[in-house]
Amino acid sequence: MRRAVLGWLLSKSPTGIALGVPTRVSKFKADAAAFWSKPSSRRIMRPVKTLIVEIRKGRGDFWPDCAGSAELLPVLRELKERKAALEAKIRKEEPELKDTDILFEEYATWRYSESSNSDYRSCLRQLERTEKALYSGSRFEKIRSAHVANELYLAAPEGTITPNELADGWGLLLLGADLSVREVKSPDNWECPEKNQLHLIQNIASQCLSPTCFAQGVSLDSGGNPIFLPPPRKRRPKRSQGANGGA
Repeated sequence: MRRAVLGWLLSKSPTGIALGVPTRVSKFKADAAAFWSKPSSRRIMRPVKTLIVEIRKGRGDFWPDCAGSAELLPVLRELKERKAALEAKIRKEEPELKDTDILFEEYATWRYSESSNSDYRSCLRQLERTEKALYSGSRFEKIRSAHVANELYLAAPEGTITPNELADGWGLLLLGADLSVREVKSPDNWECPEKNQLHLIQNIASQCLSPTCFAQGVSLDSGGNPIFLPPPRKRRPKRSQGANGGA
């Protein structure tokens, strides 16, 4: 699963990637993290986006601390479906809430929070209470509250979770047995202070220290002096039987 997520991240052309990245100083390590940078007008690299992916194997790993998850999840799914239906109604009945500075219709944004629809506001309050009961104090909430990543994803095998069961704002990646990755829900874009982004970027860099030295056969002895070992040999990809002339 980590390999599948790394492959998906690599296809997005990030500036850096690492596994097991602390979101704070040492606690709450994210399963995978990446960042994108570009040079400023002074040709100094500055962060453009930071991203975190949490990987889960099965449904039992999503809500380990919530005893009432079996009862709350159907409620959460129903509320999110109702929210989507109410937002469709708002788009039809309150067109003035649509932002007018959008060039392409598919990227249009709506100011749903300004709607006069009382059912919509009530639905949002119920959603907030339900999500708080499910996710308050969870790893998902603690990672989000660190405010170090602009985008947050959950990655899980196909068939283990639906988009309407996610914590608010998280995107969803479904992983296939063939290491394929399918993005079925895009995440919200969270505003993060640049200093928080740089904190995560430094943690990504620190997590790359050990694998880099191992790949080059560099280590330290008990006295702290560098020692140089033969670098590990790269494994060649196995050839198919057809390539070897087999049946």
